[in-house]
Amino acid sequence: WDCYGGVEEEKCVNMICPFYFRCKDEITCLEQSELCDGIVNCKHSQNDEELCETYRCLSGCVCSGYGMKCMHQGFLVIPCLSPSFRISILRGNNFTAIDKDVCRLTYPLFNDLSHNKIHFVTQQSFLACTSLLYLDLSYNSITSLLSSIFLGLHYLKHLRLAGNPLKHIYSNAFQGLQS
Repeated sequence: WDCYGGVEEEKCVNMICPFYFRCKDEITCLEQSELCDGIVNCKHSQNDEELCETYRCLSGCVCSGYGMKCMHQGFLVIPCLSPSFRISILRGNNFTAIDKDVCRLTYPLFNDLSHNKIHFVTQQSFLACTSLLYLDLSYNSITSLLSSIFLGLHYLKHLRLAGNPLKHIYSNAFQGLQS
């Protein structure tokens, strides 16, 4: 395993596990075969087995593996999704705001909230979305990006904001994003 900066694993804070599963808030890296095997392999949590929970797909949505697609369903608020979902496509609904509970997912990777009616995103809305790689907020009604709005998105690779009538981008709005 690799610890950022070459520090010994026992003292590692930012352990990276390329191609392996990392237990949340631990320095434990697991092989693919150790996930969903009915045996808890994480030392301080059950992360390796939590992803295996059974879930109910919302009516009108399509679910496959760790993903859910709920397009044009007329939802007014972001629905409560199973925490095991890694991909959520919620395009074309009627959401008007994003609050701090947007990341109810345990390990979100891909979140498409485009083509909604979102006009307000609270500060630090994505603080719990540390594993998110892709966020699409395009074609909404967002006029302002508040300070620290994207704080917590350390691994984000793609952020789409096209088609929003942005008028104000406050200082530190992009704080926490790598580049």
